[in-house]
Amino acid sequence: MTAGTGRNRYSFLVEAMALDVIIGNVDVMREQYNLLLEISALPHVSLGIIPRGQVRSLYPGEGFYIFDGQLVRSEMWSGGFRSNQSEEIETFLRAFAMLRGLAVYGAAARWLIEDARSRLQTRENL
Repeated sequence: MTAGTGRNRYSFLVEAMALDVIIGNVDVMREQYNLLLEISALPHVSLGIIPRGQVRSLYPGEGFYIFDGQLVRSEMWSGGFRSNQSEEIETFLRAFAMLRGLAVYGAAARWLIEDARSRLQTRENL
């Protein structure tokens, strides 16, 4: 992880359901939760988590990245999408704004991470 200089700002959104997908093993997931908690406390990072059961007006779709409002990139099973066309970037910015409005941040987001960690602990003890 890079040191926070405050020169750059980062905004991330994660679906709460993704917190329960175990990639690797329990130890890997524990590290992932620790990293999310650490990142969520950085002043130049905004980490939003969309809670389960949230009433949706927009399907989550595939993941995408917007770089400084100049480039949008998305990876799909069939290949990647990249564009620097202002109309396409605007579409993704609108989608991000709509999804961002569904998310919780700060202590509420950290609680969702801790809740996922406790479910992981429960699975480990089975």
